[in-house]
Order: sequence, then structure tokens, then C-alpha cells
Amino acid sequence: MSWFDYSLEPKSDIAFIDMKSFYASVECVDRGLHPLKTSLCVMSRADNSAGLILASSPMFKKVFGKSNVGRSYDLPFDVKTRKFSYYNAKKQGLPTTIDYVRYIEEWAKSTVIVPPRMDTYIAVNMEIQKIFQDFAAPDDIYPYSIDEGFIDLTSSLNYFVPDKSISRKDKLDIISAAIQKKIWRKTGIYSTVGMSNANPLLAKLALDNEAKKTPTMRANWSYEDVEKKVWTIPKMTDFFTAGSCVFYFLISPACFLEMRIFCQVARRALPPCVHIAQCFSFLFTDKIQETIFTCVHSNLHEWHHLL
Repeated sequence: MSWFDYSLEPKSDIAFIDMKSFYASVECVDRGLHPLKTSLCVMSRADNSAGLILASSPMFKKVFGKSNVGRSYDLPFDVKTRKFSYYNAKKQGLPTTIDYVRYIEEWAKSTVIVPPRMDTYIAVNMEIQKIFQDFAAPDDIYPYSIDEGFIDLTSSLNYFVPDKSISRKDKLDIISAAIQKKIWRKTGIYSTVGMSNANPLLAKLALDNEAKKTPTMRANWSYEDVEKKVWTIPKMTDFFTAGSCVFYFLISPACFLEMRIFCQVARRALPPCVHIAQCFSFLFTDKIQETIFTCVHSNLHEWHHLL
């Protein structure tokens, strides 16, 4: 039996769309290169050993094991000579075998390193925003950053897919696929879509935790998936907006006690997990915060002596 009656919750049909390695993809497309198969890095001050890696293509991340943000001296090769850096490799605990050195140097030679061009990225973003408006009214589009945003398609589903025999979940998937296709045709950029027939939070969680791993680059998390998917997110820091600071508050007995005292003054009747959720209600929507933090409740038994 479900912990909550989700039939009482408001429902919207949301698509959260994220451009795949946006800055790097724009640079690849501009050069006639495949965004997913090219090793490309957007780096400020590339001529400097402390050059900042602002963005990188999926292939660059796969080969060199680096995320978007980092420094050139973190790479296993010298950005000027493209030779293997034994110093950097040893510092990071990387292998220095002949095969690995050859592998890194071959990819380093073919890696494209370019400076950032914010005006170009903004122009492409504006083009993508116009594509969004082909599927929803401007008031239903909520940009989240330069490369991602929410689209409320609640009012658009039946317009684009009028067939009443098709479920709202399938209609949302059909329209999301159409948006992906149009973005790719117009800009050459691949996109990932987190969908939800519930609320924006679940759409974002679907994007971060599943859509990026599926062949279609789409995934849907709605209320019926909360207990099976949301509660099984392995780390709280994998949860949208729950960074290390929030995680510290959730696991620190001292901070937990401070929150508990505060919540007792504010509202005594609710269980601890809901008190915590209310403290962090600014992060979430509707009653979904209760669901999320209920999974944390299982870790609170160690601190019952604090209650």
C-alpha cells in the first residue's frame, strides 16, 4: 500500500529538456563534427597550464574521465604538446603502461580544444527557445539555465495528439520525441528529456537519474514511480538541489537536533521526517517533500535518543 494518496495531488504534464553537453555540442556542430563522437573541450586560457575546462563532449569525458569543470593540469596529457603527462598521471593514480600512454596520446592528438564563445551559445539558445514555443505557449516555458528548461505541456497534449485512446503518458512521450527531433534538425544538437505526468521535480529527477542512460534519451517518472524509483536513489546528493550542504544537515546529529527543536516549537504533531521536509520545503513542490524525506527516516533510528 502506498504511503500517500497521490490522487489528491495536482498533476501536470512536464518535460524537462537538457541539451547534451551544450557548449561542446555547439562547437562540434559549427565545425561539422559529430557532437557525441568527437573529443572536444571548451577551455578558457588554453595556452595556460591553469586553463579552465568549461565544457566537454561526451567522448572527451569518456576517454579522459573528466567532468565539465576542471583545469588543464588535471588532464593526463599536456595541452600544448599533446604528449602523455607522467606527472599528472601519477598524481591522479592513473596507469602508465605503454598501451595506456599510447591510447591517451592518440586521443589527445585528435582532441579539439577551443575557447568559449558565449555570444554564439546564447544565439543557439534563443533558437531552441523558439522551437519550444512551437509546442507550448511562452507562459508555459520556464528556462532553468542556458542549456535546459521546463515545458508545461498540459495544455498541448490533446492539441498535438488528439487520439483519446492514447494515454497522457504516451502523448507526453510522443511530443517530447518530436521536440528532440526538431532541436536536432534545426541545430544539430542532441537533447535529453525527463518527463512527468505529475510535477516538475519528478521530471528533473527522471532526467538526472534515468533519461541520460536510455537509448531514446527520455524517461518518465510520475507519482506511481515514487516508491520504486525516487526512494531507491542511492545517494541524497544525487537528488535534485540536495548538495553536500543539505546532505550534511540530514546526516549530522547535531544539526538534526537543532532542526528537531525548531520543528517541535513550530509543529509538534508531525513525525520527524515531515519536520525535516518542511524545513527544506523551499526545495520541493506540494507534498512530494514528505515522500522524499520519508526515505531518510529509515536512517534516523540511530538518533532516536535525540528525539
